[in-house]
Amino acid sequence: MENEKIDYRNHTIVIHRDTCPSNPFDDWDCEPPIAVHGDSYLKEYGIDLLPPSFTRDQIKANMDDILTLVECETLMHLISGYGDRWQYRYVDSVELINDCISMYFESLNTTDKINELPLAYSIAGVVALSGTVTGYSQRDWAEVLAVATPEYMARIGANITTPEQLQSTIDLYGYWAFGDVYGYTVETHDRQEIDLSCWGFYGDDHTRSGLIENAKNDIDDYIAWKRKARSRD
Repeated sequence: MENEKIDYRNHTIVIHRDTCPSNPFDDWDCEPPIAVHGDSYLKEYGIDLLPPSFTRDQIKANMDDILTLVECETLMHLISGYGDRWQYRYVDSVELINDCISMYFESLNTTDKINELPLAYSIAGVVALSGTVTGYSQRDWAEVLAVATPEYMARIGANITTPEQLQSTIDLYGYWAFGDVYGYTVETHDRQEIDLSCWGFYGDDHTRSGLIENAKNDIDDYIAWKRKARSRD
């Protein structure tokens, strides 16, 4: 694939694919926890595919959503389906209900878990979002669950209040996984490469990723430096 080139102030910004980008979910500490299901793999970064535990108040306030979540008409249907044989072990009905919900999730396939867990997290008062990212070949796909856990929010001081705010995290995984990470070099008007480059811009929208702005700022600084150097001479 031919490198994209952008002319700016008698210089050329040459955009390249970054072939060794950092994995944001291993190497950074600012992204929320995610779980990823791709072609024959499951990768978890800080969360697993089990529902959070609900408090008594959360169960009472969200009974309809819980029954929708576990595809049961009544709470007794849930208990009879998953917990009836072990009811005698439980003193606390909340523990029983949470265990039944966990058993229901364990019975699901990975795709269904990822799709249903955002509702489970919302019942627990936690913002979560699931989505699918794709790449350039048939096998380039992944289902991603991103969760703004209370621990994550407290650690970095984040203020995530809607699922839509997690879309950028899901997109970021796709950029990294499927090769949409870029960098640039700079050439003079006579195609001589100069010592200006930067790597690690995620996403193929080079304006949104900040690549173009960063490259132009580098060129502006370089031109200013050259002018000062000539004036000293």
